[in-house]
Amino acid sequence: RVLTASHDGCVKLWSASDGICHKNVVTATAPEHILAACMSPDQFSFVTYSSRSTSRLWNVFSDSCTQTWKADISSARFSADASLLLSASPDGTAKLHDCMTGDCIETFSGHEGEVMEAIFSQDEMFVFTASLDKTAKCWDATSGECTQTFAGHTGSVISVALTPDGEFVLTASADRTAKLWTASTGHCMHTLFG
Repeated sequence: RVLTASHDGCVKLWSASDGICHKNVVTATAPEHILAACMSPDQFSFVTYSSRSTSRLWNVFSDSCTQTWKADISSARFSADASLLLSASPDGTAKLHDCMTGDCIETFSGHEGEVMEAIFSQDEMFVFTASLDKTAKCWDATSGECTQTFAGHTGSVISVALTPDGEFVLTASADRTAKLWTASTGHCMHTLFG
C-alpha cells in the first residue's frame, strides 16, 4: 500500500498494484494542513504531522486516532515492530515515543539547529540524526547519549542514511555534497560532489 498526505487534511491509502484509493481518512480540518504521514512497517497504523504542531497516531482499520502529541515534527519513523515512534524536531531534538502509551521515553538533545531527520540503526540500538547545524549525530537509543558527531559539511545536513550492515553513514547537505563516514569513528571517507 501507498500512503499519501495532503494539505486538505486527508490521508489516503492506495493500492500499489492498481492505483485505486481504498481509504480516505480526514485527519484534520482547515486551517490545519497535514504536512506528512508515515506508515508503520506492519501497516496497522500511521502517524500524521500537521501545520498546527500536532502529531497523531492512527489505526488503519478503525480510522481512529489512538495517540496525540503537541509537537513540531520534521520527520518520523517507526521501529520495526511498530511499538516505537522516532521523530525529528525543529527544536533541535529527536524524540522516541511509546506508541501504546504515547509517553516520550527518550529525548536526544545536543544539536544547535533544527533536526531534519532521525532514523534507527538496523538493530535499533542507535539513532542517527541530521541537522541544520551542519552535523549528523549518532545516539545510544537507550541512554540518549551522543556517541558520535559527523562534522565537516559547510551547509545544513538534510538527510542521513546507513548502509545495511551499519558500518557506514551517508549524509546529504545543502552544501551540494554527500559524505560517506565510518560509523564507529566518525571519519569522513569520501566527499561526493555534483
